[in-house]
Amino acid sequence: MSEVIPMLLSLMDKAVVFSGAPRSWPPYATRTFTFLAILCVLFGTFLGTREGDSNKDGAIKDSVAKRSKFRTFQISYLTVFLITMLADWLQGTNMYTLYSGYDMPVGILFLTGFTSSAIFGTFCGLYVDKYGRRMGCILF
Repeated sequence: MSEVIPMLLSLMDKAVVFSGAPRSWPPYATRTFTFLAILCVLFGTFLGTREGDSNKDGAIKDSVAKRSKFRTFQISYLTVFLITMLADWLQGTNMYTLYSGYDMPVGILFLTGFTSSAIFGTFCGLYVDKYGRRMGCILF
């Protein structure tokens, strides 16, 4: 068992190098990303086979019209979602460039923003659930 883990880490490192990731990235980050990517692929494959098995048994039968409507909705939702995520990603890189130009501690600024969002988002979510979204938007 003790020989298996170094072998798996070596395989993950080779996969990272093959993918073209910069060598300056720390090994813990690339290994974590590679592990999560493999886990997602395996999980998606497992769910895909289970869905196919249930359709073979006839337990779940959807009409073609329902599937096409859902597929249309899914594509329109994911398009807007991906555009929003891309805009957020671009904002992060621009903010990094802006703050680093003024010799600001960029890491601390981002950490402060994410931490405050995690802390206050938890409590704000509870109050919005209790008093309603309309009241939450008015107070915001």
